[in-house]
Order: sequence, then C-alpha cells, then structure tokens
Amino acid sequence: MDTVSVKSRDKSNVSSFDSTSASASSNATNGNTSLPDLKSPSLASGELGQLQEILIGKQLRTSTEQLGVFQQYVEEQLASMQANHARQLNEIQSKLDKALTEVDDRLNRQFQAQNSELENRVNDALLKLNEQKLDRDALSNLLGDVASQLSQQLSPDAKP
Repeated sequence: MDTVSVKSRDKSNVSSFDSTSASASSNATNGNTSLPDLKSPSLASGELGQLQEILIGKQLRTSTEQLGVFQQYVEEQLASMQANHARQLNEIQSKLDKALTEVDDRLNRQFQAQNSELENRVNDALLKLNEQKLDRDALSNLLGDVASQLSQQLSPDAKP
C-alpha cells in the first residue's frame, strides 16, 4: 500500500518538477541572451528512480528552481547594464555633437572676422591707392596749368 501511494505521489512530483524547470527554461530564453537553458536532470526509471525521487527529488527541484531564478536575475541585470550602456553612449554622442557644433560655430565666426578684417584692409589700401592716383592727377593738372601759364608768359615776352 505504501508503494502505491509513493508511486502516485512520485508521478505528481515529477510532473510538477518538469513544469517548474520548463517555466525556468522559458523565462531564460525570453532574454535573447546566449545563456544556456536549465534542464532538469533525469532520474533513473523504475524502483531506483523512485528511490532517487524520495531521497533527492525535492532538493533537486529546489536547486533547479533557484538556478532558474538566479539565471533570470543575471539576464535582467545584463539587460539593465546594456540599456544603461546604450544610454551613456547616446549621452556621449550628444555631448560630442554639441561640442563639435560649438567648435564649428566658433571657427566660422573667427573665419568671418578674419575675412572681414582682410576685406577692410584691402579696401583701405585701394582707397589710398585711389587717393594717390587722384593726387597724381591733380599734380599733373597743376603742372600742366603752370606750364601753360609759363609758356604764355614766355611767349609774349619773347616777341617784343
């Protein structure tokens, strides 16, 4: 009578053991990681299997369940670390883009300032050259006038 009750109890425990390990395995595979699935170790068949179930079955199920929970915890931590790493990389990329934009803007402003300064210097030099040209034109006109006046003065004096 005891043997029959042990057999029926063993079968229910074995089926619950298999469902526990299956749920741990399905939880482990949801994380899309390369961690191996936990599989329940198989017990021998027949009376030896029943004896193993009585002696170590509960401990085996508990250990497998604990390993499943630990594997799930590790996968959650890994996912959290990956998300944190991705967030940090995005922050670094954002800061780098901002710094590059600031450097580009500063260099553009410096270039425009230098370009403006060079344009002013070139314009000033052109104005000075034009003024010198005007001075030469004025000097040329003045010398022409002086020469014509001298020639007029010398021309009437030379005739008498």
